[in-house]
Amino acid sequence: MNIVLVYKNINSPSYIFYKNSFKKISKKKKSVKFFFKKFSKKILNENFDVFLFMSGALSENFKKKENTKYGIVDPRAANYDDFKNFDFVIANGLEEKFFFSYTGLPTFTYPVYPTTKIKKKTNKNQTIITYHGNKEHLQNMYPRITNSLKKISKDYKIKIKLIYNIKDKGLAKEINKELLNCDVYHLQYYDGCLDKYLSDTDIGLVPQLKITKKKKIKKNIGYFLPKQIFKKQYSFTLNFKETTNLGRHFVFAQCKIPVISDYTISSSNFINNKKNGILAYDTEDWYQSLKFFINNKKKSKQIGLQLFKDWKKNFSHEVLNQKMIDFLKKLNVK
Repeated sequence: MNIVLVYKNINSPSYIFYKNSFKKISKKKKSVKFFFKKFSKKILNENFDVFLFMSGALSENFKKKENTKYGIVDPRAANYDDFKNFDFVIANGLEEKFFFSYTGLPTFTYPVYPTTKIKKKTNKNQTIITYHGNKEHLQNMYPRITNSLKKISKDYKIKIKLIYNIKDKGLAKEINKELLNCDVYHLQYYDGCLDKYLSDTDIGLVPQLKITKKKKIKKNIGYFLPKQIFKKQYSFTLNFKETTNLGRHFVFAQCKIPVISDYTISSSNFINNKKNGILAYDTEDWYQSLKFFINNKKKSKQIGLQLFKDWKKNFSHEVLNQKMIDFLKKLNVK
């Protein structure tokens, strides 16, 4: 089986993570060969059993070859991909799977993430809490999660690490020592940095919800509703992107670091509360979760270990790669 992954942007994190994980297939299975190429019209005339296009890489319609399958990887709503060109979807999470279910295409869920391996260090005098991801999720921690961190810093000695792309996206200045009342370190993300930065981490943070802009809602529908409805929250709001996935959970999982995560479709499907992590919603929820991990070191270690076991059994690259090959075979790919 010859498979080509076609990209548009070689520096896309999604492409890099998929490329690194797919490379492992060729090393383990001699019957499967993977190729990686930038899109050009010539590629469509080349002979492959499976064409995988990163979202946004295919910008035109084309005539499909017989006995060849065409799939889209990690589709993004903003790219306006034409699904008529594809036979199947490889989604980054359950959120993408459900978001694009209207296409009616067979879908395989393959969350991607960077691999990491650490030598764990023990902290005796303080608790180190770490975030890694993009700047948007970091900024969306304010004020819901930052207030919980500020509150916990009054009771315990903590240190906060924030790992993200500062060079290209800028510094999240609003999340600082003055706000959280503890030491805060903004760290530049680079390939391989997690091996270093996570070695002394005690608790991993996985915020995934977006801020709901109530003013915009009020402006659009406020004329038809009583004013009191905006003074009090009568229901839960879970606002997250279609690209939400378990990738950041799995980085901590590889290191056996217990996590606190927002409620999303993927996290709720994977996290078994206080068994392999904790799900939290509002400020008090996050505070109590942090407090639980800090006060229960032995239990925290057990939860981190179970998180590792659940990841390795169900979502390691080796497991996902085999499941994807089986998925392709069911599509009659030889």
